[in-house]
Amino acid sequence: MPPRKTWSADTLVLIWSATKGISSACVLHVLQEHRIGIDRYVAEFWPEFAQGGKEKITLSQLLSHQAGLCALDARVDILDYDAVIRALELQKPLWLPGTAMVSRSHIWILARRTRASDRWENAFAILARSVCTALSLDLWIGLPEEENRRVATVYAAKTGRPPEPKKFTAT
Repeated sequence: MPPRKTWSADTLVLIWSATKGISSACVLHVLQEHRIGIDRYVAEFWPEFAQGGKEKITLSQLLSHQAGLCALDARVDILDYDAVIRALELQKPLWLPGTAMVSRSHIWILARRTRASDRWENAFAILARSVCTALSLDLWIGLPEEENRRVATVYAAKTGRPPEPKKFTAT
């Protein structure tokens, strides 16, 4: 077990699922900035996405967790960004897009480079440029290595059994 450290004003804490709203806001900011409607198809900006029946999924469906992409058929290491992106490109929606809402793959999809006018940025670069810097927020998605020293140690809840990773694949 790592040594316990006292928290201070600059201690960073994991926020888990709160990144969904933050990253969506960043993407919406760029879409507004470049006058890109949320009714446009994801495949217009990410051609490799248009496989397995995903050709007509809109940015709106993707951002509102209605794309049917909450789990993967392929078994990939959840920490391997490129493998998850490839699996998402090949994945067939688990339901008819627009008819249900569940989120799990959201962060990888938003991390995928989002076309903004004639340049490419990912949602995390947008977060840094448009939100954190402007508001002087000490918030990160994809923490730079030099900031690791500031991260709080988080301990799993004591449940009487070892923690198990949640399943991210459909099988």
